[in-house]
Amino acid sequence: MLLNRPPFLVIALLTLTACANLLSCEEFIFPITATARNRAVRESAGGLAESAPTHRTQGPQQPEYVNVTAEVGISLRYCKPPTLIPSRESTIQLLVHGITYNKNYWSALRPPAALPGPMDRYSWVRYAAEHGYATISIDRMGNGLSSRPDPYTVDQLAMHVSIIHKLVRALRTGTLLGRPFAKVVYVGHSFGSVIGYNLVAIHPETVDALFLTGFSIPDISTSDLVPVSRLTLGRYSGLSDGYLVSSSPAGRRASFFGSNGTFDPEIARMDFEMQDTVAAGEFLIGNTAPPVNYAGPVAVMSGSNSEEPRASRTMFSNMLGTLSIFITQLLKPIGLLASGYSYTDSRLIRKCQA
Repeated sequence: MLLNRPPFLVIALLTLTACANLLSCEEFIFPITATARNRAVRESAGGLAESAPTHRTQGPQQPEYVNVTAEVGISLRYCKPPTLIPSRESTIQLLVHGITYNKNYWSALRPPAALPGPMDRYSWVRYAAEHGYATISIDRMGNGLSSRPDPYTVDQLAMHVSIIHKLVRALRTGTLLGRPFAKVVYVGHSFGSVIGYNLVAIHPETVDALFLTGFSIPDISTSDLVPVSRLTLGRYSGLSDGYLVSSSPAGRRASFFGSNGTFDPEIARMDFEMQDTVAAGEFLIGNTAPPVNYAGPVAVMSGSNSEEPRASRTMFSNMLGTLSIFITQLLKPIGLLASGYSYTDSRLIRKCQA
C-alpha cells in the first residue's frame, strides 16, 4: 500500500501527479493594424452612450458607413496542455469573450493557476488543456489590457471582425506564437459569438469550427449600463464616457444570471466587482448577413434560462445539417461563473521544468 512506502516516494508520486496537471500559460501584447467599414456616428457621443443599452442589433434605417483604420495592441493568453495528444496537437481554440468581460472569463474570472483548484470546474481553459487542447484567450479591443480606442467610431463590430481575422491568419502562419496551427476552433461568448458569426459570413474559410455560446438575436443588450465615469472604479479612471459598465449588482444579476435560488449570490457579487467595460459603438451592429458559404461544423449553445436562441434556427438554418460537435466533452464544465483559484507554487514549477 502507498502508506507503507518511504515518505520520499510518496512526495515524489504527488509531485509527478501535480506535474502531469501543470498548466503552462504566457501572456503578451500583439500589435495589429486593421481596417473596417464602420457605422458613421451622427448623433452626439453622449447621446449614443446613453442610448446604447437599448439599441437593437438592426439599428436605424439606412445607416451610413465609413472606412476606419486603427492600430491596436491585443492582449493574449496562450495556454498549453500539460500532456500532448497527437491528434489535437495542431489544433488551437481561440476564446473570445462577451461585453463587460475580458480574457479571464474563460478561466473562472481570474488568471489561470499553474495547478488545478476547486473552482476550475468553471474554467474552459483548464478543461480544454486537460483534454489536450491549446487555447488562446484574448482581451478584445476595448477590454482588459488591450487598447481602448475611440468607443464610438472605432470600437465597433466590423473592426473586431477585422482584428480577429488577422489574429487567425497569424495563428495559422506561426507569426503569432512562433509555430503554426493547422486548425483553429473559434469559441465565442455573447458578443464574442456575434463576432464569430460575422467572421465566417465575411471570411468563411477563416476558422475550422465554430462554437457559439450565449448567442441570442436580435438583442445583445443589458438594461443597467452607464458611463464608467459614474462609478468609482479606479482601474477605469480617465476612460471616455463611451465606455460603459453595469451600474449595480442587482442590475447585473438581472442581466446575466437566472432567477434567485439558481446561483450563488457570492458569485454574482464577485462578477459585478470584476466586471470590465463595453464600448457604446459595439451596439451599432447593423444588419447581419447569413454565413451561407461557411461549411464547417457549428455548435450553438444557450442557457436554459436564456432567451430562445433563434440564431440556431434562423441564421444557421442552412448549416444545421452539417452540425458536428466534435468538442462535446467541453460542454461539461460550463455553468455559473465563479471565483478563480490563483496561486503558483514556484518550487513545484522548477521541479517540473527540471
